[in-house]
Amino acid sequence: MMTTTQPPWDTLEESRYAGRGQERFERVARALLEWRLHEAAGVRVRPGPDGEAVLRFRLFPVPAPVRILESVGLGASVARLVYEALPGHPEEGRESFTVRLDEDGAVWFDIAARSRPARWYSRWGRPAARAVQLLITRRYLRAATRV
Repeated sequence: MMTTTQPPWDTLEESRYAGRGQERFERVARALLEWRLHEAAGVRVRPGPDGEAVLRFRLFPVPAPVRILESVGLGASVARLVYEALPGHPEEGRESFTVRLDEDGAVWFDIAARSRPARWYSRWGRPAARAVQLLITRRYLRAATRV
């Protein structure tokens, strides 16, 4: 009997200071919820039906279908976008993006991801797939400081 083992999960948690004040928070939150941070990071987004979307990374132009689990402004101080990978995505897992306004007026952009390779090429090229994920994460963080 042959068994296949799933690769272990990779986790990622990054935060970046994105400015100060309510106006800045609203600008970054809108950019997140309108997918403009993704676009600025080099990720094309094609929204689809039933809360799904297809992402295409300019560096690696393979379709990456996702299901949006949460896309909301949670009051005057938090906005969040969460999606999970669907079949056909190079990775299996979930990624969340949060813009938050602290009590002292600082705006923070947080990214958390839990993923592992789902396709033969992402398993075979796992170090490269991880490097691309880290590169795109840095681009998301940089985009949040520039919108």
